[in-house]
Amino acid sequence: MKCKIKLIVAFDEKYNIGKNNKLLWNIPQDLKLFKKFTENKIVVMGRNTFESIGKCLPNRINVLLCNDVEYIGNLDYSDIAEGRLRIYTSFNMLKDRLKDLSSEDEVFIIGGRNVYGQFLRAGLVDELYISHIKGVYEGDKKFPYINWKQWEEIKEDRKYFKDFTFKKYVKKVIDK
Repeated sequence: MKCKIKLIVAFDEKYNIGKNNKLLWNIPQDLKLFKKFTENKIVVMGRNTFESIGKCLPNRINVLLCNDVEYIGNLDYSDIAEGRLRIYTSFNMLKDRLKDLSSEDEVFIIGGRNVYGQFLRAGLVDELYISHIKGVYEGDKKFPYINWKQWEEIKEDRKYFKDFTFKKYVKKVIDK
């Protein structure tokens, strides 16, 4: 893969990421970080994440991974026609398309649980951008298992945020 694939997520101390298709918290500073990192980039999401946002995110190319033809048929065609929304009906189709992107392209995986899991299991994620939310919230969706031994923390920022700690990780290079 030439392009950089990054995963961005916020989870609590028990890896909870959502409940009833909504975020568990409303932390403006975390949302500002999300916007800062993903603006003018490609964002990849599943159907539930797309529905929870309710529209295409502005100033981004929105990529929807969804195999429900009826749902896709009811989307706003103008988003597709004007290039704001691209739809892939299978993970393999999307993965093949990502191979065509250049090394300057940045792709952010923004959720939900299943999409995060597919990219992590396939070993396609180069960087993690994680807001570690303080406390435990009642959720029905958890971030998928991650083998922390495969990741190296390269940045930690806690001094500006009272409700969370932001950390950036890169995939460790494994000598063969």
